[in-house]
Amino acid sequence: MAFLDRLTARGERSAALLPWLVAAALAVWLKFRVVSSDAVRESALGLRPSGVLTGWEKAALLRWDVALGLVLIPIALIVAGLVLPRWARVALSTVLALVAAAVLIVQESVRAATGGFTSFGTLARATDWALRSRDTSLLVMPAGERIVLPACVVLVVVAALAAAFASERWLRRMNVVAAMVVAAGVCAAMVLFVVRAPAIEWRQPMLLLVARAAVDAAPAVSADGKPGLTLAELRRRDRELAQLPGAAPSPWAGKAQGYNVVFFVLETAPAVVFDPARDSLRDMPNARRLRENSFVATSHFSTLPLSSSALFSLFTSTYARGADAVGASLAENVQLPGMIRDLNAAGYETGYYGFVWKAHRERDDRMFASLGFKRIVESNLDEGDLEGKTTFKGPIEYVERHDRELLAKVLNDIREWSAARQKFAAVFFPQLGHDPWRAPKGSKAKTLLDRGHALAVYQDAWLGELLAELERDGALDRTMVVLTSDHGLRTTEDPEQKTLRLVSTRGDDIMIRVPLLIWAPRILTSPERIEWPTSHIDLAPTILDLLAVPHDPAREQGMDIWNPGLRNRRLFLAMDFFGVQTGFSQGGEFYMRSRSQTVFKSTRAHFEDGDALLQDSQESALVRKVLDEHDRLQQALLTHMFRGDSEPPAATSGRQP
Repeated sequence: MAFLDRLTARGERSAALLPWLVAAALAVWLKFRVVSSDAVRESALGLRPSGVLTGWEKAALLRWDVALGLVLIPIALIVAGLVLPRWARVALSTVLALVAAAVLIVQESVRAATGGFTSFGTLARATDWALRSRDTSLLVMPAGERIVLPACVVLVVVAALAAAFASERWLRRMNVVAAMVVAAGVCAAMVLFVVRAPAIEWRQPMLLLVARAAVDAAPAVSADGKPGLTLAELRRRDRELAQLPGAAPSPWAGKAQGYNVVFFVLETAPAVVFDPARDSLRDMPNARRLRENSFVATSHFSTLPLSSSALFSLFTSTYARGADAVGASLAENVQLPGMIRDLNAAGYETGYYGFVWKAHRERDDRMFASLGFKRIVESNLDEGDLEGKTTFKGPIEYVERHDRELLAKVLNDIREWSAARQKFAAVFFPQLGHDPWRAPKGSKAKTLLDRGHALAVYQDAWLGELLAELERDGALDRTMVVLTSDHGLRTTEDPEQKTLRLVSTRGDDIMIRVPLLIWAPRILTSPERIEWPTSHIDLAPTILDLLAVPHDPAREQGMDIWNPGLRNRRLFLAMDFFGVQTGFSQGGEFYMRSRSQTVFKSTRAHFEDGDALLQDSQESALVRKVLDEHDRLQQALLTHMFRGDSEPPAATSGRQP
């Protein structure tokens, strides 16, 4: 003790470290929590089948946290403090500690919700969503952290005040304490560096992990993706990577020439609560009626669990990417190629009837205009609900009233179009089913999934009203109806937290598999089951080929759903959304790369621990290579599209011989 007292007697440099040492201890404690959690276990699944690390291996994962937080940064602060007065040394340590603590607290909340960390940009969008919708699923935090994290901030302030205003006697004692902590950190780091740390995602120190996640943007990609590649070349390479089959003869292409088309898009309706391919539909008489003359997909997938991005894929046959809403990425007056513009060119009246976000980060109005809709019809929302707070979280009666208002408008337009013998394509997108699910009036649903099914049943009656209007107008037998959902359920009930939390880390069937039924009257006499995986990117080419409307297949990432060659293509589950990374389906197998960079393989879009592949396996390396290439190509393709790059038109009828 006498030696340490003499060491710290001159200048009292070490006392200024106390605020920082509180934040450093917080980082080490959080890292200890992580190495004991499912996050590290999932990373370890790629190293060994059990995913279990030894106690020493877990301890080794803390070595850089101890070295950085308790040794290297304190030494740097001491060196910087050699030329600073006492108040400046304390201020520097305090500011650094408060910034680190704030970032750690925010990112720990994100980790609890998503299984990983995220950027400031994504955090801003998540905060924007939480404020507008009052959705608390992004704010999940274990009870222990709720106490420790705020307490840490208080301790930083107390340590700063003590270091700044303590008497010389107490200052020297604080010097001794700080020096002992640093000395203990040196000893602990030396011991931990002897142990071999497993090569997993979480081996980096917590301070660097959260800083890198918060500051780093997505990997930079040139406008062309790769030097010298044109947009046409990018599309060709994308089709090769997806292993799309060639065009195949079809008995259905062009059979619906001159038909109208109505899209009924359910909000947040996963196939687990409404599956026209497997359910009896006993309580959904209108969907059951349509199924008798429909293409019915057994494994249909959304491209991304975000409404605007899912609709973008549906109408353009192009994958969206990440949590960025499409409208926020679009420049003004961009004309996006796709199904709506092709229908306009073929003489159709086109209309969208649904909620339209106009927030600065959710510019759905810009997206729908860019897609080419001639009519964009919204309900007259109450003042104060322009950004959807009440629509998404308010009383279900409020949402139902506005959905019915939109339904009346689309029925009126169908009546007028039919009277004028005008071909039309109308999209009805009610918000009644938006998650978190609210039980409809009179429902006796007890579980979360029961509520989801009850909402689908409730909206089946609205489908019946659409069919009745078409029948009254004499247009029923020449109108296709596409019944699907934008995406599945993004949250699950957490009994421990007694709240909702995100489906995180690995993609899941409940979030991405959705219903698909395409009613084709006078064309099909019985249900035509599509037994291979399909996606929203396949709807535009399928509908346009049925209608014999000219379009350019080279601009589309999807194909007609009835093409049997789709059995062997790579169908990308392109998400990168709030903790869930990308995957694909191929040859009856599903692959998913999680946030921990562990690759999972399953026979369905649900991945258990036992589905993990070893990181050093050839199959795992191939999956990562394919997904990395798809990410690069997709970012480049979207860059071209969103800035308005055009290609020479090469429209074809799409009709197969």
